[in-house]
Amino acid sequence: MAPVGLAIVESDQHISSANLSLTAMLGHSGSELIGKGILHLVHPEDVPAVASWFDVLAAGRRETCSGEVRLLRAERQTIWSVLSLVVKRRTSGEPAYYIAEALNITTVKDAELRLAQYATELERSNQELEQLAYVVSHDLQAPLRTLRGYAQLLREEYSVRLGEQGQRWATYVVAGADRMHVLIGDLLKVARVQVHSSPMMPADLGSIVARAWERVASVYVGVEPELVCDVLPVIPVDEIQIEQVFQNLFDNALKYRREEVRPRVEIRAARTGAAWQFSVSDNGIGLDMSQAGRIFEIFQRLHADHAYDGTGIGLAVCRKVVERHRGRIWVESTVGAGATFHFTIPDAITSVVLEDHAAGS
Repeated sequence: MAPVGLAIVESDQHISSANLSLTAMLGHSGSELIGKGILHLVHPEDVPAVASWFDVLAAGRRETCSGEVRLLRAERQTIWSVLSLVVKRRTSGEPAYYIAEALNITTVKDAELRLAQYATELERSNQELEQLAYVVSHDLQAPLRTLRGYAQLLREEYSVRLGEQGQRWATYVVAGADRMHVLIGDLLKVARVQVHSSPMMPADLGSIVARAWERVASVYVGVEPELVCDVLPVIPVDEIQIEQVFQNLFDNALKYRREEVRPRVEIRAARTGAAWQFSVSDNGIGLDMSQAGRIFEIFQRLHADHAYDGTGIGLAVCRKVVERHRGRIWVESTVGAGATFHFTIPDAITSVVLEDHAAGS
């Protein structure tokens, strides 16, 4: 009455008895199974593996063997099972018989297969969407340049005929085209995370941070920001993309600084299991944590356009890069007391290399 299939298998690998669960699982009557070689119930592709189990058990190298094996039902349908063999020996050490146990996992395997198919389809769909975004954004630049160029010519060459109001309208067209140019450029940055990604290779994050800080700090002339940094590890990353993450976080820290204090950025690194956690803290204006979920979305901003430059793309790029590295990113902040952005990067190269290979990078 055991809920799993059980059988006694003689030393010649023929079944001498079987319980009701096994006969129901395989669609046989008990009499049909008696005297049947157990290997005849195994899918042909799995027979070599199960046959090797008998060899290992008979040689005394192990007392039990198990694994996922396909079994054949009476109507030749295939089911998945976890099959185990346990040897019972004579006093001489030779096998007297074997106990076979089979657990039907067909439902689980079918669900795993469907999940894998959905994941593959989703990955392909995401790649197609990212490629489409890249191509469309790239192709929009040419007509946009034409639009801006002719609006500029109208404003410069026909200023008298346009009049004051016409010149103002032409200025609006040029400004709108400039804004659209920036938005398209930022959209391309997001698309490039997958479309133009590089293989993961061991890299010195200390050197990456130094380059990113130099680029950002040079833009904020007269601000004199301070950087405090832990000793950072060498781990497998897409070096260009991770540098972009630090560059975007540094730019945020200096852009949203408090005027009354010298900007200070601190970088901390700590091992958390099989990953490294990096923390980038600043002493800027901070943010309301009720809005923390929005800041990693594309083109989402917490401030009016005229208050601070930018399009709200930097943190969205950071999230995509970190997620591509199989990590996660989040923020902790208090309004008026700065913000700390945390993100994790796995310390092992296996997972990210496999992902790049599957994506055809």
